[in-house]
Amino acid sequence: KASMTVKANEDCHGWLYESIIIRLISDFSINSIRSALKDIGLDQVVAWQGGGRDAILTFKSREELKSNIQKIKDWFKDWSQFVLEWRPGIQIVQERCVWLKCHGIPLNLWNKSNINNIGALWGIVLQLEGDLSQPKSFAYSRVQVVTTCMEFINVTPSK
Repeated sequence: KASMTVKANEDCHGWLYESIIIRLISDFSINSIRSALKDIGLDQVVAWQGGGRDAILTFKSREELKSNIQKIKDWFKDWSQFVLEWRPGIQIVQERCVWLKCHGIPLNLWNKSNINNIGALWGIVLQLEGDLSQPKSFAYSRVQVVTTCMEFINVTPSK
């Protein structure tokens, strides 16, 4: 594979110092985060989809962030893996949520355990699509995973 180097800088990112990153346990809609913020009286906080299970919450000021971070941590504690305040040098492994379409599963191996095992090859299994005991078709099954693989996933195991 070819590699490429890009010279990058951190200009124009001051808003990050007024932000926190939340990694949720499961996939979510950004509207559900906005609704949760409204429920705790923080509807002025800007909520961004961060990629994968990450949400970025940006406050109007650093002081506002400091005075509300504990409220955010308490509110999201059962929903999240972590709540982090942005700081210089922070390294968060990026991830993405994807649906994998699994073709060619033999009928005798068509079960929740095996499809979970296929998904687990790529990351953390979030959910399986549909009722595996009453499938509409045996042509394929779908599994949603959160993965750090940023490349296109299209692999056929060798025999």
